[in-house]
Amino acid sequence: MVSKNPTIPISVLSVSFFLVMGWTNIGLSQNLNGSSQWDLVNKTFSEAINSQNKFNITNSVSRGTALIEKVPVIALQGKKFRTKGRSKAPVLLPRLRKTKNIAINDYKKKPSNLLKNSKKQVSPDKKTGIWRLEYGNEDRGIFVDLWEPIYDPIFGGSPTDGGMSWGLHLSYTPYKNPFWVKSIRPYLPWINNVAPARTSYSIEQSANMHSHLTRKNRKYSEHLWNSEQRPDAGYLAGNARIGIQEVQTPKRRRVDMIDLSAGIVGPYSGAQSVHQVVHDLTGGGTDKWHQINSEPFVNANYEYGYRFFLWEPNEKETIELHPHIGAALGTAMTHAKLGFNIRIGRLLEYDMGAPRLAQMLTGSNFPNIKNKKISWNIFTGIEGRAHAHNILLDENLITGGQSVNSHPYTYDVQTGFEFGYGNYRLTAMNVYRSREYKGQQYTNEFVRVALAAEF
Repeated sequence: MVSKNPTIPISVLSVSFFLVMGWTNIGLSQNLNGSSQWDLVNKTFSEAINSQNKFNITNSVSRGTALIEKVPVIALQGKKFRTKGRSKAPVLLPRLRKTKNIAINDYKKKPSNLLKNSKKQVSPDKKTGIWRLEYGNEDRGIFVDLWEPIYDPIFGGSPTDGGMSWGLHLSYTPYKNPFWVKSIRPYLPWINNVAPARTSYSIEQSANMHSHLTRKNRKYSEHLWNSEQRPDAGYLAGNARIGIQEVQTPKRRRVDMIDLSAGIVGPYSGAQSVHQVVHDLTGGGTDKWHQINSEPFVNANYEYGYRFFLWEPNEKETIELHPHIGAALGTAMTHAKLGFNIRIGRLLEYDMGAPRLAQMLTGSNFPNIKNKKISWNIFTGIEGRAHAHNILLDENLITGGQSVNSHPYTYDVQTGFEFGYGNYRLTAMNVYRSREYKGQQYTNEFVRVALAAEF
């Protein structure tokens, strides 16, 4: 039997700490009323807790352990241990903790979970949209021998040079619509507000030049502009576009296209500089430019049409008929248009029709093929326009300047094909454009090639 109040000789001061702890535990199990033993226990616990707290503070950054907001004060009340100023369970000595509760183990688990979540959210294989690059050039190249024997007897064509000398069009079509799509739907009451919509953003630059052949044949001076030649005009614009398609029956779909363009024409468009650099690099010569004045512009365009399938597509070959009407209103171009496209091919239901006929370049027709499948189509179409103003031919609205006597009515005829695998798509077409102004010697004919890919 251990005495309640044992005496400790001075010679025992060199005894190791574990003997004192063993002796203290024996005294505690025998009697809970001795104050000196409990003071020692309380002191031991307090030192251990303070030591653990300092350890957590020192290693919280590197190990991820949580700091103890307030060091608990252990007090003896009756026969139980209680904590004051802490709602959680008391901090135990390291040797009494269970392995599953150690903070370091939780830290080891959390980073792996975070890494898994981050991989799910930002996957390198996840595609966010479709990028499309289109290039147009006057037709003195690869398609001239193929299309001119067909167009020339019908439309009275001849060797072409001038009009759109070249053009570049880069567009991005995201799979997820931006916030503004829902915001504008209430302002389009004539369109079904639940019909699926797609958006596209693009930037375009082009050079519209006089005819080199006309200048040579009529012996016009290179250094003087003549009213029988179209003025040179650089063009630079950004565009936001929305396409809405409503499936009314398996064989009929309504399509609405709305886009807003803003940019600048004239020297500040930078087209002349690009034109000169390219010709310098390729070793080709270029005529002197007589360009219209620089002027900013804003233009809105709307197009409305129906797509009719002769039989249900169902991911099979079918024939599509697509009549459409539309209008453009702005400081650059104001006109009304009426057109008709016919197309035959496979997987036609996964876009919004053949590439759009446009005054400049075409832009995206919003393909969306979810599976990696082969698609193809051949198309042809015609579009007529009634012009009120064309800044490329008529004088600037603000600053005035060079102009020609433009025709009020023009038309385009195009023929081409598309071939794709999934949303990767190659488009090529040849466009014939009627004479745009009085005194124009040759009609315009140019080629458009585009490549679209997912990223």
